[in-house]
Amino acid sequence: MAGPSPSSLRQIRASQLKASVRAFEELGAAAARTLHERRRPLVAQGDETIGVTWLPLGLDIELSGTLAEVAGISGLRRVARGSVERSAEGPLLGPFRRALLSLGLTPNRALSRAPYAWPHLYRRCGAIRVDESGPGRASMTHLDVPEEMRAPTSYLDGIAGGFEGVIAVGGGKDPHVEVVRDGRDVRYLCSWS
Repeated sequence: MAGPSPSSLRQIRASQLKASVRAFEELGAAAARTLHERRRPLVAQGDETIGVTWLPLGLDIELSGTLAEVAGISGLRRVARGSVERSAEGPLLGPFRRALLSLGLTPNRALSRAPYAWPHLYRRCGAIRVDESGPGRASMTHLDVPEEMRAPTSYLDGIAGGFEGVIAVGGGKDPHVEVVRDGRDVRYLCSWS
């Protein structure tokens, strides 16, 4: 008897999915209603789960695809950014944010914690490495990105929007993250003012 497929082992925390659903409001009431209606079973599954529970990554990929269809890539990024900003106040990422506040929170410091925060949000979804960091910029590599995360381009844009949220939480203005695919790895080129 075969075990579960590798994709079923890739997971995301329910709290992150819930934060994404709450961030639908970033798009306005009409778009939020449309998203809630189109993904009612997915939203219900997130609502019925406690935040620290691991859910199949496919639920988040499906949600991101719907967001991109309804609101475009810019809307998807806006929701992802809002999701991270909300999560930074929550029980999983809040401790990282509070630790950074005690050290003097900057976008570079916030991004430097991404490799440590990633496994608290994602399971079996590669790793994040900070490659370089300087005034108004940083670059990170997402190592060994699973195919299901790479296949829908919109999903990587959602992750980039999440990193824009990290920059904003760190106090950066006008954050922008460019996605550069490199085989199984993905680079995120971050900039802000």
